[in-house]
Amino acid sequence: MKLQFPHLTFAIALIAACGTGPIFASTVVPTTLRTIHVVDLNGKPHSIPDSAAPATVVIFIAHDCPISCAMLPEVDRIRKAYAAIPFYVVYAEPSFTAEAAKVHAQQYKIGSTCIVDRWRDLVKWSDAHVTPEALVVTRSGNVAYEGRIDNKFAGLGVYRSSATTHELADALEEVTHGQTVKVSKTTAVGCVIETMLLRGNG
Repeated sequence: MKLQFPHLTFAIALIAACGTGPIFASTVVPTTLRTIHVVDLNGKPHSIPDSAAPATVVIFIAHDCPISCAMLPEVDRIRKAYAAIPFYVVYAEPSFTAEAAKVHAQQYKIGSTCIVDRWRDLVKWSDAHVTPEALVVTRSGNVAYEGRIDNKFAGLGVYRSSATTHELADALEEVTHGQTVKVSKTTAVGCVIETMLLRGNG
């Protein structure tokens, strides 16, 4: 059942963070992605997807997007449940510094490897449009899943008290068992990356 946000201030903050434009976005990701090389907050290099793992998860967030921050505990819960799969949390904010990202990651106890997409390389690579937005890529570069983490957030100022579908976790369960992902694409709900760029975050 959909419920309105109990705190008006949260809804106001969400509107301010996401702007006045639409917050729904259907991502159009190529079916196969090339390997991309990135550096984490500590300067350590990584290759996405990880060729040694069955899949790699990439979650695009913004530090000031309320839905992004609200979903981080669920992201970490899923990460712990699938320890063999590398998780990357990507700050889709070119002007956000690694130092600020470290503070935010510590504040929200992010256990995933964190990256600041300063030059929007990962955004362009994935064609991500929304924060938060999830991507599951197999070791061969096939996009197994793209879209929301679950269906807890139904729209601007509207959410479910608990999610009734768990698309990211379901996709990982199917990938790790060598199965075809039944729901390979959903509509992500959150702050539009282009809107954030227009207001000065990139």
